[in-house]
Formats: sequence, structure tokens, C-alpha cells
Amino acid sequence: MKTRNLFIALFGLSTLFVSCQKDFLTDTPADFVVSSTETLNFVQGGETQNIVITSAGTSDWEIEPGLHEPWVTALKDGNKIQVTVAPHDGAEERSSRLTIRTSGGKKTFIINQFGTEPVLRLEDSPAELFFKKDAETRVLKVVTNSDQWTVELLGEAPWLQWEKSTAPHTLTLNIKDFLRDEPNATSSRKVALFLSNGTKHLKIDILQRGWAQFGEPLFLADRTPAALIAAEEGKGHTRFAEYESQLYLDPNQV
Repeated sequence: MKTRNLFIALFGLSTLFVSCQKDFLTDTPADFVVSSTETLNFVQGGETQNIVITSAGTSDWEIEPGLHEPWVTALKDGNKIQVTVAPHDGAEERSSRLTIRTSGGKKTFIINQFGTEPVLRLEDSPAELFFKKDAETRVLKVVTNSDQWTVELLGEAPWLQWEKSTAPHTLTLNIKDFLRDEPNATSSRKVALFLSNGTKHLKIDILQRGWAQFGEPLFLADRTPAALIAAEEGKGHTRFAEYESQLYLDPNQV
């Protein structure tokens, strides 16, 4: 009798656990939805764009109603979401969320629409970019409501080439190799790009790391401090006693 009651209790708990699992839906589960984009940007006058769902684990997905703003219309069309936004007469940019759901979870997309004020920002990249010593090409997605945005290089950087595109709005950066025998190769090199769209401006700092700044180690056994200093000076190194004094509690140790 006790064994039977224990079995019934365990079965009830497992059933409860399975039923509760269905309620634990993740906002952005890994590998749940693969789409052509996660953010759509619309012009002020209104237009229609598509989000292509390339994988959702199942074809049985739906758009959750009532979660997006009323100026957004979203329709399921096969493996696509047809998104239409109404014209916007406001000055500021407006934004909405759009969510789809399957039996395994849900995925949220961001819908932006420009206003009359200038818009200029990077979609996925920070305002400070770091590069290694090797040559590299990186494409930055520029979010703007005008094709007339400009790019200006602040300083000189023969190691950097850039190309602006308006269809779509991107900024392509081509970084050259930082060779070890170049002048100042042990120091990182840095330059800034200045983007403008009317009264809206954006500064992008670009830094390429230099080579290691550690020289060849000097091993001289049984040598006096004066001999070590002389050996370093022979290699072109100058002692910075003022800095060394900060490393000791007793100045007489310097």
C-alpha cells in the first residue's frame, strides 16, 4: 500500500513538473529562432519590410497580438513576417517590440521609425573600436534617416581606409598590418572618425594595438648596479630614477 501511494505521488509530481515546464518560456532561447534581422528601421513616411524566419524549430509559429504598438501592422506570410508602419509626423524617433511565439519559446524583434530630427548611431558597434596588429576589414551598420551623412578623418592615418555606403547605410573600415619594423611599432596607434548628419554627430575612436613593449631581458650574473646601468645605457636605454623612487619605501634603496 505504501509503495502504491509513493508511486502515485511521484507520478503526480512528474506530471506537475512537465505541465509547469510549458509555462517557462525563454524570451530569446539559443537556436530557437534564426531570422534575417532582429531590428528593422523605417522611414518617416511609412513603408513595408519583411523579416525572414530561416529557422524556428517548427513551422507552427505565430505573431503575438496586442504586444506591438498600434502604428505597426504585422502579418505572417509563409516563413516571413510582413511588417508595415504608418506615417509618422512626430519629431522624435519611435520604437516598438514585435514578438513571435512557438511551443518552445518566443522571440522579440525591435521596430524603429524615424522622425524629423536627425538620427545617427551605430547599430551593433561601440564608439571605440579595437584592432589587433593583423590587417582586418570590419563593416559597421550606421542607423540614420538621411543619405547625406558625412565621414571625416580627424588626424592622419595611412594605415586606415574607409568607405561609406548608403544602400544600405554602412561604413567599411580597412585596417592595414602593423609591421614590427614600422616607426613607433611598440606603441598603439589611434585615430578618430567623425560622422555627421545635420546637427547630429558621432565620434568613433579607432585603436590598433602595437607590438609588445618588452625589450630583450638582460642577464648579467655577479654584476654591480653600476655595471647593469652601464650595460643598459649601452643598449640606448636611459634610467628614470624619479620613477624608480616611487617603487621603494626607502629612497636610499634607489
